[in-house]
Amino acid sequence: MPFLSILTQCCYQNQYGSYNFNGGDGDPEPRNNNDKHGTRIAGQIVASRDNGVCGVGLAHGARVSGIRLIADVVTDTTEARALTHALGENHIYSNSWGPTDSGIGADAPGRHTQNAFEQGTSAGRDGKGAVYVFAAGNGHASGDNCNYDGYANSPYTIAVGAVSSTGAISAYSEGCGALTGVAYSSAGDGKSITTIDYVVGKPNVCASDHGGTSAAAPQVSAVVALILQKRDDLTWRDVQHILARGAAPPVGSNAYTQGVVNSAGLWTHPRWGFGVIRAAKPFNLASTWTTVGGSEYAHVWRSGSQEGGELPVNREATFSVEMPEGADGWSELVEHVLFTVTLTHPSRGNLAFYAKSPSNTVIELAARRLYDTSSAGLDKWTFTTPFFLDEPATGKWTLSIVNHFGVAGKLTEFEVTVRGRFVEPQLNNDNLAGIIVGSVIGGLALIGGATAGVALYRNKKTSPQDPTDPDDEMLATEEGRAQTESPIGGRDDELASSFQNTEVNDGGMGLTAAAPQEAPQPSTLAIGQLIDEGN
Repeated sequence: MPFLSILTQCCYQNQYGSYNFNGGDGDPEPRNNNDKHGTRIAGQIVASRDNGVCGVGLAHGARVSGIRLIADVVTDTTEARALTHALGENHIYSNSWGPTDSGIGADAPGRHTQNAFEQGTSAGRDGKGAVYVFAAGNGHASGDNCNYDGYANSPYTIAVGAVSSTGAISAYSEGCGALTGVAYSSAGDGKSITTIDYVVGKPNVCASDHGGTSAAAPQVSAVVALILQKRDDLTWRDVQHILARGAAPPVGSNAYTQGVVNSAGLWTHPRWGFGVIRAAKPFNLASTWTTVGGSEYAHVWRSGSQEGGELPVNREATFSVEMPEGADGWSELVEHVLFTVTLTHPSRGNLAFYAKSPSNTVIELAARRLYDTSSAGLDKWTFTTPFFLDEPATGKWTLSIVNHFGVAGKLTEFEVTVRGRFVEPQLNNDNLAGIIVGSVIGGLALIGGATAGVALYRNKKTSPQDPTDPDDEMLATEEGRAQTESPIGGRDDELASSFQNTEVNDGGMGLTAAAPQEAPQPSTLAIGQLIDEGN
């Protein structure tokens, strides 16, 4: 059956992986012309080849499920259920939604949703882990930063920004130290993504104005589908490794010279992540990749703690913690580093956060947010980064906070968590997942045989607690991330002066998409059909 006819009629292809969480039934079909976001995203990924309408999907052999989530008020419990719905069917959850991009909030998933990420990555895909892809956000013009988005900066998710057709960063695309990479989308140059659209009573309609990081994230979800169709034995951690190594840095550009090369030779930049994620290089890397294992090998170590201190006016304050050496000659290599902070400050947006590894690599975690004048400070807020990938975990980790405000603040507590893997020198290919934690006190779904996931989009609203769950946490955001149909203006924030001007070998990044090898069963993609209100 041709895929596009299914899309225009209902939006999903796999009824077993689909669900309408707003209506409480199994029909996520669009309800009106505003209810089109998921259809557009589905078209990007799974539109059938030779359809003669709007072009072919990047992973047209995948199957798709529909998850309808943010057409109404949602709770933490509802989000958690959506992100783990049909884990036996859905393998990749592609999420083009998130907290509002106002530049003033710090919004994290509730307890149930955080647990859902852990459950999905440990139990999904028969223990290999579901893959979660999230749009990084469209709030750069508002000074927003994706490390204040607890969905995009989770170590369990892949955060994706946007670039133009020429490879220039889209002005609206948020940057941060949690960004995995960027993918093609709109950029204010008159060129956007063309995909299938949804118009009531009119089948086979195309949209040529699709854009924002909402359109960039599905491009990466499609690449993941191709990777898993080639190697369905790979884990969610393998996918993150492959995307980081397969991303193409903007060699020869000013942005390239402003980036940082870590001690493992990987280039990073807070607006680019590891670079542009195309299909060919990750697809080819997957062929010979040796798995690093799944969540089942995770462990936790804790170092000693120390008191924090003052955040002086117009100065940098540094706080460090030592990570212990591994036992019996094993070494630890980094995958993610998490800095959890509790602090007081009269205008938290005037704080900028940087991190330094034991290998002396310095990266920007989160830049200043000039519109964030909140005096609420931060309460156990976690800044995350994969930029230290494959660096040694052992040694001194340093958090630097620069106070650009005329009044001092105070770091009352912080904790450093290093997530990574063990490598024994005599068994270089025997990698085990691990977590090292140092405490310092003081201071979508694509779904199916080889691939699966959910594409979700939301206009998030404050909602009452789930009456069936007294522990449910209310969501505090008034409205969700809007798809950027017409790109908004932006500005390029200056990078920290400590960034190194270092060269890296590009290694011949591929520029063309590669067709997947045949798999026993096609991948399946779950796309959420959600209302884009007010646009």
